[in-house]
Amino acid sequence: MNPKITLEFKVGVFVLVGLVIMVFMVFFITDFQIVQPKYNVKIIFNYANGVKNNSPLRIAGVDAGEIKNVNVLPTNANSDKTLVELDAWIRKDILVPQDSKVFINTLGLLGEKYVEIMPGVDYANVIKSGESIRGEDPVPMHDVGVMIQDMANDLKNVVDNINSITSSVEGGEGTIGKLLASESIYENLDELVLDIKNNPWKLFYKTREKKVSK
Repeated sequence: MNPKITLEFKVGVFVLVGLVIMVFMVFFITDFQIVQPKYNVKIIFNYANGVKNNSPLRIAGVDAGEIKNVNVLPTNANSDKTLVELDAWIRKDILVPQDSKVFINTLGLLGEKYVEIMPGVDYANVIKSGESIRGEDPVPMHDVGVMIQDMANDLKNVVDNINSITSSVEGGEGTIGKLLASESIYENLDELVLDIKNNPWKLFYKTREKKVSK
């Protein structure tokens, strides 16, 4: 046998054995399972907010599956809105009560979209494979922007009203404005205070009521 071919063969076998050992160690250390038993659940939304195939699925904050397909369902007579159906594959060992809440969350402020399931308490009635559950629709960013704009407009109207009232008071308009702007009222109040200061007994003086003759 050619010595060169023998050396290359030995190197190839050594590399192959090393790769097999490395893969085995990775699987053993991480307790990795190539195929985990899972069951399918349909999650229905009106608005998916960017969830796509292979998006993570978490249950109580723990990775428990993933989204395999995102389908837009055709409208029918029973629904006047477009529905989005997510095919969620969940680990077989995790049960999801039918009273659970399902919503779409974001990893970080502008991160990846994922589906979050907050488990309910009715474990006597759990979702079975192939069944569906209704998700809580997220608020689109457009609607959030409209809400912020409306709040800004309302705040501007309040500020404008305050400025208008302040200007009216400063101009002597209205009852409060007249009280603050009238010099005669100020002088009368000043005289009243001075009189009470000089004659404090007047605060306790009670006038006698006149008897009405029958």
